[in-house]
Amino acid sequence: MDSPDSQTVPPPCHIFLLPYEIRERIYKYALSTPNTVTWPTKLKASSVPGVSLLQTCRTINDEASPIIYAHNAFSFPSPSDANMFSWTHYPWNRTTPLARKITHLDLVINDRDVRLWTGYLGSSLSERSLMHDYPALKTLRIKLRSSFFAMLVDLDVGDRFRRWTNDPRLRELCMSLENKTKAEVQIRCLARMRREEIELLVQTFKKDLFLDRNGKAKTWAVDIYGISVVMEIAELMLSTG
Repeated sequence: MDSPDSQTVPPPCHIFLLPYEIRERIYKYALSTPNTVTWPTKLKASSVPGVSLLQTCRTINDEASPIIYAHNAFSFPSPSDANMFSWTHYPWNRTTPLARKITHLDLVINDRDVRLWTGYLGSSLSERSLMHDYPALKTLRIKLRSSFFAMLVDLDVGDRFRRWTNDPRLRELCMSLENKTKAEVQIRCLARMRREEIELLVQTFKKDLFLDRNGKAKTWAVDIYGISVVMEIAELMLSTG
């Protein structure tokens, strides 16, 4: 005969005694993180601390999985990864990919890769575009690593700064996003200069630049093709080797 212990029915999970609205608040608390979730990688404790919650049972997995996508910021190193993520995160029991619930994207783009990205960001193709892959998007934050200042070697530091909005890669990126998403788009154009150059710019362009608490010089936001853009200048770290 079976022992009494082997016939014991597992107790019900008390979380299901709570209204769904309360369970949803618990899921949000456990599965939301201030850190950006990067992919390709598996969702794990190092990126989303409460992700093990999804392994407790199928019902919790079904209820809580959308929270990860809707309440965290995601980042991809290339447009192909952004597109692939949308199509691969497609559970068997759902009619649309979970990735299409994503509301926040944080992208880092090198200026040499801008043309790789503009074909995706500015596309309207249903099989491969920001517009169709992430229809729930609310905010799109882009860091553009610019080398524009470094190329203006024949100009003094002040004239280089006056031309920062003429960066062709920056303008190309902004143009590709014009009217392509309902999300709030913010671009930070990142550049580097020597410390003495940054200090000179801040003194010369007091109405246009300010220093943040990390010593970076920042401009106020400007509009380029309907996109909010700021310039951020960090100190150039020279090699001592």
